Amino acid sequence: MRADYDRKMAKAVADGKPHLVPFFERLRDRHLVELCELRADTAAREQRIAALKADTAANAALSGLFADTKRLLDKITSITETPKDIADLQRTHQALKDMNTARPDAGALRVIQLLDGLLAKYKRVQ
Repeated sequence: MRADYDRKMAKAVADGKPHLVPFFERLRDRHLVELCELRADTAAREQRIAALKADTAANAALSGLFADTKRLLDKITSITETPKDIADLQRTHQALKDMNTARPDAGALRVIQLLDGLLAKYKRVQ
């Protein structure tokens, strides 16, 4: 952009119109400021988009863990669980704890607390 305005100013002088040079300088300076502002806005938007993508991915992972928990709890409720289902539930419980530690979530905390109680009762029954 600077080179383009330098050429315009040189041409104005060569064409005998030096009075246009201050106009081109002001225009160049204004355009450079606008360009910097646009780049800053773009960078800020890209950061917000990246944060939203991370939130979306975390929410999808959390939803998957909730679905796994529900499926496994349905098996326990219907008394059709296997030892593998219990092991899967314990892994899902730990994954929820890990995710909640990294990114606290009230819903995840409530499910973790419920699983804490359920798994403790299951161990006592065994």
